[in-house]
Amino acid sequence: MLFLDTSIIEILKEGFLGALLNIWKMVYIIIPLMIMLEIAKYYNWVYKIIKFIQPLLKKIGFEDNVVVPLLIGVIFGLLYGSGVMIDSVEEGEISKKDITLVLVFLVICHSIFEDTFLFSSLGVNFFVLFFARIVGAVLITYFFSRVFIKKNKLKDLENIKIFNHEDSI
Repeated sequence: MLFLDTSIIEILKEGFLGALLNIWKMVYIIIPLMIMLEIAKYYNWVYKIIKFIQPLLKKIGFEDNVVVPLLIGVIFGLLYGSGVMIDSVEEGEISKKDITLVLVFLVICHSIFEDTFLFSSLGVNFFVLFFARIVGAVLITYFFSRVFIKKNKLKDLENIKIFNHEDSI
């Protein structure tokens, strides 16, 4: 069976080889990144970065206690960031306002290195994507913290029930 002068076998072959090439590109990017992230965790570089960016985060609207979950989410991704966030929420360290701001930021700017490298392997300009995500997350979070939270647009934010362990049992 021919489809526009190309056989189905040729189409499947090209699709399969293209998929293998994309998988190779992802492996080529993700494995070195994971090694670098493990080294960063081992040497506690994350906490050194936290001390450096904490003043900027305060201007956006974040409290000191959300810097760790935010930075973990930005660098390591939503999986690690949400684990740290859940621990902080269970211990009562983070207010619901701060949880909301962290989530707004992480929606735009999570796994900043991994995602940006992956998209750059597909031809997207690395620096444009990297800085656009960071600047976009900062601006939208700042706007959200000033307009919605500071001006009491979300009056019942503290009354929102996040999760309850009894509900999941």
